[in-house]
Amino acid sequence: DVLDGSSENIREEVQAANMLRALANPHRLKILKLLNQTPHNVMDLCERLSLRQSLASQHLARLRLDGIVTAVRQGHHVVYSLRDARAREILAILDGGTPSVVSRKSRKKHMNGGALRGNSRTAP
Repeated sequence: DVLDGSSENIREEVQAANMLRALANPHRLKILKLLNQTPHNVMDLCERLSLRQSLASQHLARLRLDGIVTAVRQGHHVVYSLRDARAREILAILDGGTPSVVSRKSRKKHMNGGALRGNSRTAP
């Protein structure tokens, strides 16, 4: 039961709340939609979204802190990519798609840094 008060369930609820808070900002949502398509560096995101670099960097820092995106240095640039499968699921729903069915075991594995495997598509 999600409401049983165990520390694991509380941690999951905090992670879910952080995810929703991150997605609630229009700039971060636009950033995530672009990163869902392909990795980008900050300057590319700024150009595509007409954002100041400082603002884009602040949003990316928040998304990194929440574990939603990752950053990899490639030469003089840092390239960001979407790493959180739950964020991909939410973006798919927002774009009118159908989410994958993710078992509780797979979701826990992902939260601990593992990759999601074996997701099947279902109708809404």
